[in-house]
Amino acid sequence: MIVPLLISLPFLAGLLVVIPGLYDSTMMSRLAIYPLIGAFVLLSGRKRIVRTHLFVGLLMALLPAISLLWSQSPVGGIPFAVRWFSFGMMVAGFSGVVKEHGTDVFLDGMSACAAAVSLIIVTGLTETVLGNPNRAGMILALGFVSTVARFNRKKLFSWIPMILIAAGLVLSQFITGWIAALAGILVLAGKKPLRIPVWLPVTVMIVGQAAITTLPETAGDVGPTLELRSRIWRYSLKLTSDSFPLGIGTGSARLHIYTRGEPELRQLAGDGKRVDYLHSEPLSLVTEQGIFGFIAIVFILYWLFKKCSTPVLAGLLVAFWPVFSSDLPLATPLGGTAAAMFLAMVPGL
Repeated sequence: MIVPLLISLPFLAGLLVVIPGLYDSTMMSRLAIYPLIGAFVLLSGRKRIVRTHLFVGLLMALLPAISLLWSQSPVGGIPFAVRWFSFGMMVAGFSGVVKEHGTDVFLDGMSACAAAVSLIIVTGLTETVLGNPNRAGMILALGFVSTVARFNRKKLFSWIPMILIAAGLVLSQFITGWIAALAGILVLAGKKPLRIPVWLPVTVMIVGQAAITTLPETAGDVGPTLELRSRIWRYSLKLTSDSFPLGIGTGSARLHIYTRGEPELRQLAGDGKRVDYLHSEPLSLVTEQGIFGFIAIVFILYWLFKKCSTPVLAGLLVAFWPVFSSDLPLATPLGGTAAAMFLAMVPGL
């Protein structure tokens, strides 16, 4: 019981620590605490870091930092590089903790984190603590799948977090989070042996997102938010093509998206609002880090497809990918810590 709570500390620090003057709920939330959490996690797991996770962590940390050299806005790109660097430290550090304590305590830890976030949402403190309920999407989806994986219907303690997290998911009104959690549960329900290869549902998600990207008008029939993201993704592909092979540089995509993108982008975003993210972490790497970002994403997918062979890891992967690919979970340590915890549980190559 104590170990899962200790593992939850980095997430809870990012959740509850708000430094006056450095907290902006619309963009760089908790940026000041982000690298501190990353350094703490790296220090905690430093003795048993897995080589695959070290390699992935270095990719995440160094590619955005290096591409600041050709960014059109190097100063403005620093916060983006900081979040990737912090995330890379977490991926490497958490792998060492997993190797020492095992995956079960991480499942319990994610369940505890999701329950804490859900309690905030249920009590109506979302705007005060979270800033944006979408930032909780990653931990709610992964936490719900983790809770179901560890569920024991004969124990009352198993019912409490499940009901609480389910309520938090519903009240968050984050549809992507709903889809992610439901997809994860469906894959988890496959039991042993895994009946559906894990690459299949993730590939369907990727193909579906690609289709949405080419059909913004159709996406608009679903809702203005989806149309906005569809147009952002479509223009980011143009930026990728125009800046190949190095990419446009860290933090530069946001400048082009809003100033040179389609007029519909500004209309959908609303008066006085800017589009500061591509709303897709993989696409951000490819657009801003070019061929190197693309190779990094291909390697990560290969690793995940090969090693997420158990129902639990497959369920977590299917819950992880929709949020990772169609939102901005790494914008704050709330999503970054949860994503790193999942990646740390995946065995190395």
